Amino acid sequence: MEKIRVAFEATALLGSRSGVGEFAYGLLTRLSDGDTEVDAFAVSWRKRHLLEGELPLGVGFIDRVMPARPLHLLWDIIDAPKIELILGGGYDIVHGSNFFVPPSRSAKRVVTVHDLTPLHFPEMCLAPVLKYPRYIAKAIADGVFIHTPTEFVKREVMEVFGASEDQVFAVPHGVPTDAYGTLDGVSEGFVAKIREIAAGRKVLLAIGTIEPRKGYVEFLSAFSLLQQRRKDLVLIVAGAKGWGWDSFEAKRSTLVDSSAVVALGWVSAAERKWLYDNATVLVFPSICEGFGLPALEAMARRLPVICSDAGATVEVVGDCGVIVKGNDPVLWSDAVEEVIDDTEIRTDLSSRGKIRAETFTWEKSASEMRIEYRKILESHG
Repeated sequence: MEKIRVAFEATALLGSRSGVGEFAYGLLTRLSDGDTEVDAFAVSWRKRHLLEGELPLGVGFIDRVMPARPLHLLWDIIDAPKIELILGGGYDIVHGSNFFVPPSRSAKRVVTVHDLTPLHFPEMCLAPVLKYPRYIAKAIADGVFIHTPTEFVKREVMEVFGASEDQVFAVPHGVPTDAYGTLDGVSEGFVAKIREIAAGRKVLLAIGTIEPRKGYVEFLSAFSLLQQRRKDLVLIVAGAKGWGWDSFEAKRSTLVDSSAVVALGWVSAAERKWLYDNATVLVFPSICEGFGLPALEAMARRLPVICSDAGATVEVVGDCGVIVKGNDPVLWSDAVEEVIDDTEIRTDLSSRGKIRAETFTWEKSASEMRIEYRKILESHG
């Protein structure tokens, strides 16, 4: 069996790690094996050197000058320059990790499509993201193979873009790589800060960038109802202040007690784990979701999950979390109270969630991805 050489675009590993970055890193930790050789590159000029330090062991680093803006301007217009002219030849597969994969001369191309938010909710997306549907359509027309993290997104891509069954494949993500790790790195100051914020109250935790599609503004309506009935709750949001921050802050200011909603900004992996371990429940009210890594990570840490039925979340959480239909504030407030006030429910969700999370591993994801690579090369070589 000949070894497969893969060039993996891992630009998302530069800077604070988002969900796409977590996917890229998690897959790369296990993708190389005796039959698969993986090198990573970043479409970046000034920051590309930083990628080498972010890569897991066993992954090679391709250090080539790749100025993002000029290259994307060219790739938007013509299928040039081919990626082999930049990286060198000899690669069998080029895998784009975030909706776009550069044109190639002979290498087969794979691109990961995480969700169809810009198509369903364009008002929730910034201008660069609004290009994604066009990228997907062109990729399918050009014979690029589409990887999705869930069967839900796979079906959507096929239905919306008319892709064939043999052009789209689903390989789920694994639990974030450090989800089961220790809490080393959490400062006493951070712990003291959160305990002061909680002040003996039950903690509703939300993880993820504050942006419209995450549904935080809508959830604040449910939190407002909860505040009218009780004073023993605090909502802590751990995530970067994205472009939805102004709306979030405006809604928070209308609450009876706005101080009971605290936005921490970005937190480290260790701090995030500490929050999972010390919260009462994770609320995940996303309006559109292609997978839902925070929900999976929370279950891995035995934290009960309450999530919306949006997108692929149900496929990931299964019956191991409380699923709320839509973003109706009454349904959400009732679901929160049911979970936080019933120890038996929380214990059951904690136990079953942990078991389910253990079925999502990067070893399994990488193994399935290698199978798909081999199928692509053998069937379309």
